[in-house]
Amino acid sequence: MVTYIKHPLIRPNSAEARIYQQVLAADVLKNGNTMIVAPTALGKTIIAILVAADRLQKLKGSKILILAPSKPLTIQHEENFKHFLNVPCTSITGAVKTDEREKRWRESQVICATPQTVESDLLNERYSLDDVSLVVFDECHHAVGSYSYVYLASRYVKECQNHLILGLTASPGHDKNKIKEVCENLFIQDITIKTEEDPDVKPYFNPINIDWIKVEMGPQLEKIRDLVNKSLQVRLKGLKDLGIINTVSVNKRDILKARSRVQRKIGQSVNPPKECFQAISILSAVINLQHALGLLESQGVAPFNDYVGRLRKKTTRAAKNILLDPNFSKAVYLAKEAEEYGLEHPKMKKLIELLKLELGMDGQTRLKSLRDDGEDEDSPKIIVFTQFRDTLDMIHERCEKEGIKSVRFYGQGTSDGKKGLTQKEQKNII
Repeated sequence: MVTYIKHPLIRPNSAEARIYQQVLAADVLKNGNTMIVAPTALGKTIIAILVAADRLQKLKGSKILILAPSKPLTIQHEENFKHFLNVPCTSITGAVKTDEREKRWRESQVICATPQTVESDLLNERYSLDDVSLVVFDECHHAVGSYSYVYLASRYVKECQNHLILGLTASPGHDKNKIKEVCENLFIQDITIKTEEDPDVKPYFNPINIDWIKVEMGPQLEKIRDLVNKSLQVRLKGLKDLGIINTVSVNKRDILKARSRVQRKIGQSVNPPKECFQAISILSAVINLQHALGLLESQGVAPFNDYVGRLRKKTTRAAKNILLDPNFSKAVYLAKEAEEYGLEHPKMKKLIELLKLELGMDGQTRLKSLRDDGEDEDSPKIIVFTQFRDTLDMIHERCEKEGIKSVRFYGQGTSDGKKGLTQKEQKNII
């Protein structure tokens, strides 16, 4: 039997009483400024709502500020807080006119906002943070460098005597220095990490079955891959000879760190050695080759060829050097030839087989019948995730060709001149 949280500011029968969320919220209130690291779906927003409700009840007349790095996320927070709390909630983004923003701030107790907008309003003295009893920094790993989170945390701590900061993130990163910087910038005193495997969390989650299906690349793709890899290894050996890396067995993160070290050395020297500039060019070439290799191995020849096309438009020494490389040139020739003959990544064939198996032989029968019988619009559907938008287009086109009804869903950003979906379009698709 489901039990619900009872609180004068939380709507009845709205928030399920999960012990781990209540304990985390209590810890925040007890320990002070806290960062909670937890994967998506563990209910970090509910924890923020519990903390907010307590602060609003105990500090009468105070406000809660929820910050999120994008407009869609801000609107989502507004909807969630309105659903759970029976206090005036609103949102403030750059799309709202300044007079209306001031009005919303004045009339609401919970304000969900984008940080750049709040920073601008504070600098123009439209309102202050002195009566804010809690600031929630969603996706708090953004609190580095000159990002608005840094300024807002500093100003909040200075302006408000009864301040409390809650940082939420699913991905704090692997760089200890960056994590330390985030904690310092947000004045974090305590860090809590939760996972789906924790004993107090596990009862609330259904187990996820994962089946790994390995697909062989095939001889043609392997030949192209080996040629690109030869180009990459030559440059990695060059970096090792220059003392930039200790081994040629490196990943993308290792190369990015090496580039940062070299750039730092250049920046700190009045007359940097010419080897530093040589290293920067080689490092750029390695980054390009690693990306090309990744596309080829995981997506196939068409995305690889598209990337080569974009590489030709670059005027950098690194790009020109790659295109003149005999091994890479041969790889490009073979990839073009393979695409003309219709070669696709073997994953595509396997994906279509799996979709047809799940949907029924005609591509729609099993799940379509469940939807058409119409008892529940949330009846089963299949989601296919892919890393690149080019691959998304390929999968969509292949599904349509095979008679499988599909729709593309992606972000709002522009990629290679192709506009993203608007928020309204995203909602309609969902």
